[in-house]
Amino acid sequence: MMNQRTLSCIVCPKECALEVSMLDKVVTYISGYSCERGRQYAHDEILCPSRIITTTVSIEGGVCKRLPVRSSSPFPKERINEWMREVKELRVKAPVQVGEVLIAGILGTGTDVISSKSVAQDQ
Repeated sequence: MMNQRTLSCIVCPKECALEVSMLDKVVTYISGYSCERGRQYAHDEILCPSRIITTTVSIEGGVCKRLPVRSSSPFPKERINEWMREVKELRVKAPVQVGEVLIAGILGTGTDVISSKSVAQDQ
């Protein structure tokens, strides 16, 4: 069955209006993009939407009470709730460096949970 969807590209500030045609689960035509990244975004968003996920977790013994964390790469959109439930249980002890892997390969994926900020130990 032929489907057509309209998307707003989020890759850059241009916000191109993308038209994507699909036959069954195969992308057959993409229009409206002004760069290759926009075409790739439309293709991926239709077939396997994913996002960088951000949140905060508790940190013990640090100069602040919350530590911002994120996924190291885009994570499948349909599994974001699982990711959040797993990360919600995370307890981190200071000190922590920006980019430090806190959970490797979360939920059996190749995506890590990493620190978005360095936090020193409280004196």
